Amino acid sequence: MNRRASQPLASWLLVVVGFLIIYGSLFPFHFSTEGVDSLGALLSQLGWARSTPSDLASNLLLYLPLGACLGWLLAGTLGGLLAVCGAVILGALLSTGIELAQVLETRRVASLTDVASNVAGTLLGALLAMVLRMAQHSFRNSWLSRLLSQPAALCLLALWVGYRLAPFRINLEPAAWLASVEAILFGGWHPDWTILGFVVPWLVSFEAVSAIKGDRQAMQACLTFAGLTLAGILVVSGGPLTQSEAAGVAAALLLAWPLQRLPPGLRAVLLTLALMLLVLTVGLAPLDFVTDRDTFALIPFGESLLQYRSVQVVDMFYKCFLYGGLVWLLVRGGLRVLHATLVSAALVLGVEVLQVWLPGKTPDITDPLLVITAGGLIALFDPMGRARSGLFR
Repeated sequence: MNRRASQPLASWLLVVVGFLIIYGSLFPFHFSTEGVDSLGALLSQLGWARSTPSDLASNLLLYLPLGACLGWLLAGTLGGLLAVCGAVILGALLSTGIELAQVLETRRVASLTDVASNVAGTLLGALLAMVLRMAQHSFRNSWLSRLLSQPAALCLLALWVGYRLAPFRINLEPAAWLASVEAILFGGWHPDWTILGFVVPWLVSFEAVSAIKGDRQAMQACLTFAGLTLAGILVVSGGPLTQSEAAGVAAALLLAWPLQRLPPGLRAVLLTLALMLLVLTVGLAPLDFVTDRDTFALIPFGESLLQYRSVQVVDMFYKCFLYGGLVWLLVRGGLRVLHATLVSAALVLGVEVLQVWLPGKTPDITDPLLVITAGGLIALFDPMGRARSGLFR
């Protein structure tokens, strides 16, 4: 798909991303003008508030696709530098407008700190879009060219690391690190099914590493990636490294070695089936269906946006990794992006529909929208995705 043909896709993707930002930022739309009788009074209530690493990560994750789409669309007419500036200005205007509206939304907290982190996310997304546009021409035969040739794989690795390190509470106490390692090595072995929940995502991450480094150097790179991530869990996440995850990483590394001997297409198919099984397991656990059905919300997000931000950002990292990985693996296995997105969205939608008979679940249209967004981003920015877009033929 050439750049001119990608413009309509970028436009539609921008609409989807913009809707998710506006809707997700203003839900549940309980506005009140009490105490705000003028624009000056509205502006006076918008100040700098203390933020957490989870808040910053959430805002960056939310606005990065916006900046990427804006940068891609504007670059064709304005050029690289002006496109980045234009994307940042539009992102800043959108973010400021949303924060002002949040002053009136009774269950939201408005802050200029959010505006700053949103603008940073927009800037990062626009810069990434410009780098990807230049990659094929300016970085030929370099390590950066090889790295940027697999943007979807890079994003999957970033999402998995973000999920494992969230909520980003720094732990600089070596005694706590040692206690966590000792608990793994000498705390007694208590195997459970949560190990499988780590094995499959780690295998998908190793496949992303393989796509970037190539099969010949894959195992060494996978070992390095796993070691750095596990060390990051001890230092950055603020939480202990569990036996289940350590065992899951070890099992994934053992499985990755024979998988690397298979053709990439067959390997992608096997990992796709495993990831589909994980999506079904996570979405339908604990399989205690009831006869009294709940309602399925066509309006996205529901009460999930009213959780604590640290819980929300961890869940968002995980879902983006699962659904982006599902579409990416299907494309890597030979499907066009459109077909891969439809298959993934149908699976996720089926899970959401079945959740109406599961107590404690909140079935809605959010997750299928995330799948569609992932498919659009892969079709727009990933070279393999553009080659197999199948969207305008």
